[in-house]
Amino acid sequence: MSTAVSNDSATPKSPLVGTGRYFRFTLKHNLMRYLVWILVIVGMIAFVGAYYKDLFKTQADLYQFAALGSNPGMVALIGKVGSATLGGAVWTKLWMTLAMTLAIGMVFQVTKGARADEENGRTELFRSRPFGIHSTLTAVVGGALLLCVFIGALTVFASYGIGLDPAGAGMTGSVVFGLSLVACGFLGVGVGALTNQLSASATMANSTGSVVIVAFYVIRMLGDMGDNAAVWFSPIGWSERMSPWQDNYGWLFIPTVALTAVLITAAFLIEARRDYGSGVFKDKRGRADAKPLMRRSWGLVLHFYKGSIIGWACGMALTGLLFGSVAKTMLDMLGSIKVPFLQGNSMNALMGLLLCIMGMVAMVLPLQIMTGLRSDEAKGLTESQLAGGMSRYRLVGERMLVSLCLLVMLLLIGGASTGVSYGAVANDLSQSWKLAIDALVYLPGIAAVMGIVVLLFGFVPRATLPVTWFLYGAMYFDVLIGDALKLPDWVTHMMPFTGTPRIPYESFNASVFGFAAAAVVFTALGLLGLRKRDIPK
Repeated sequence: MSTAVSNDSATPKSPLVGTGRYFRFTLKHNLMRYLVWILVIVGMIAFVGAYYKDLFKTQADLYQFAALGSNPGMVALIGKVGSATLGGAVWTKLWMTLAMTLAIGMVFQVTKGARADEENGRTELFRSRPFGIHSTLTAVVGGALLLCVFIGALTVFASYGIGLDPAGAGMTGSVVFGLSLVACGFLGVGVGALTNQLSASATMANSTGSVVIVAFYVIRMLGDMGDNAAVWFSPIGWSERMSPWQDNYGWLFIPTVALTAVLITAAFLIEARRDYGSGVFKDKRGRADAKPLMRRSWGLVLHFYKGSIIGWACGMALTGLLFGSVAKTMLDMLGSIKVPFLQGNSMNALMGLLLCIMGMVAMVLPLQIMTGLRSDEAKGLTESQLAGGMSRYRLVGERMLVSLCLLVMLLLIGGASTGVSYGAVANDLSQSWKLAIDALVYLPGIAAVMGIVVLLFGFVPRATLPVTWFLYGAMYFDVLIGDALKLPDWVTHMMPFTGTPRIPYESFNASVFGFAAAAVVFTALGLLGLRKRDIPK
């Protein structure tokens, strides 16, 4: 006769048991990421604020800058222009970029600690101990919300300390500015929490969450372009209409908090009912046999990234059309304002800058595909492919070729769409093919960065993702505020976007061939390192 032994200590009595311990683990595990988020967002606000304080000497300069942002095309991109104050100029310059970056970034942050940890087995390891079913999601969501609050608080102090608030106005504008960023971060956390429960995988959770945030941005765009009520159907629009240093509608923070609470509550309800390791929406059952395209490494890359390819192609076309449509107005409105990164006051100088920005946008997809080498290795996909007889050189080479072809496509789309819309305004349709060809000047520089990705993957694979995106951020800062940073000439000449001639403003020169040679050298060295190291590593 046997006696059943009950082990009640291993069964959590509450779904939140162990949340405190998991929260401490989450903070420790993500501390460096949190610090990077704080440094980038708050640091950028502080630097641009100080830079604009030195740049705009008179109130007339601020009025001209505000007029520039009032153009319909600019309003569609960055939202309603801020007031003709120093704080309003910083708001116009940075807010939409930082808000969208923070919202989408929080979706990824939640997924990393929730769905991704569930896929790699970390959550299951924790739940082998008496941790409640909601302990993981609560800790991850709590950590992300706390990060947003810290960013908002430091934004308030940075804005007020720099002097973005007009004399005698107190710090109301700075407080509303901070609240607007916190609201967008909260939105990303709520959307991420819900999509992590609905989606069948971490990749799908990130993609779905990003699409939702972008959809809110598009609704906001339609509302701003038509100056209609559509903007109030978008949480991004609510944060935009807080209008610090102008209307100061800080109360619009409340509906975003309420929406975030609803999304997180829905996520908890679903988590209590769904099966571990699966989502509400299941993966589609695949074909019994692979398509011919799927039997090739490059075809597999196209299959995995087809959604991103379509999205980026449409985004490049739309961005180009917006840029070209406002180019003439932008140049007229700049007037006497000296904009260092423009490098001149002619239309060719402006077109050179716009093509440079298009190049930075087009660069994201190829880098995403190339850094996917490391992600695939971590998931075991690379090992499976190499076990089938594919060489390491072919695996990397075909991915590099696909990335380069897609880069050419995106640059051509961006340049051509910019030329079409500008040509329609200037009655010169030949600008379409001219700017499309001019945009290709950034191909060698971007290829050099892709070569660095291969180099990192070959020798220090774990550093591939963080170093690559750090370099991308460094190049972004170099273009926008490199002059204010007073970087040495040799540094700017080594950067792909400041070292490449800004055609059509500048003449073609040999620096382009230098970037092409660097791309070949970096790729070759990376392949040598990959040949000698273990996979996975």
